[in-house]
Amino acid sequence: MPQIEIPVERARIVVRLAVSAVSHDGEEHVEGLLDTGATRSFISNELATRLGVVRSGTVEVTTLDMASEQRPTYPVQVRLPAPQLVTAPAEDHYRGRIEAVGSEHRFQGRHPTTPCDVLLGMDLISQWQVEISDGRCIIGW
Repeated sequence: MPQIEIPVERARIVVRLAVSAVSHDGEEHVEGLLDTGATRSFISNELATRLGVVRSGTVEVTTLDMASEQRPTYPVQVRLPAPQLVTAPAEDHYRGRIEAVGSEHRFQGRHPTTPCDVLLGMDLISQWQVEISDGRCIIGW
């Protein structure tokens, strides 16, 4: 089973990702924050614009202050680049397609000065086998 191992820093799990629009090949390498408390994955509107992702629809989300609002959704492909893999050959990297919810804001990553453009929620995490213990996170698929 292919796996990556990620250090857990300050109770945040951040992984390097390659994100692209489903409709074309250009991808951008960014950091993504894993959030097991989020049911959906999110992408910053800024990254969606840079990638040329075409909005696919809208979804109603509940904000942290319990307000409901409509947000755009974007079809994106997420790839875990092979150099991170610890137990698989380079051609066995993970690819997944999600309908990410657009966000006006970026997400706090490892450090407040290096925000993330992607928040990975349970719509993607549930496709993996995730083990979090002893200050590390192991993701397998």
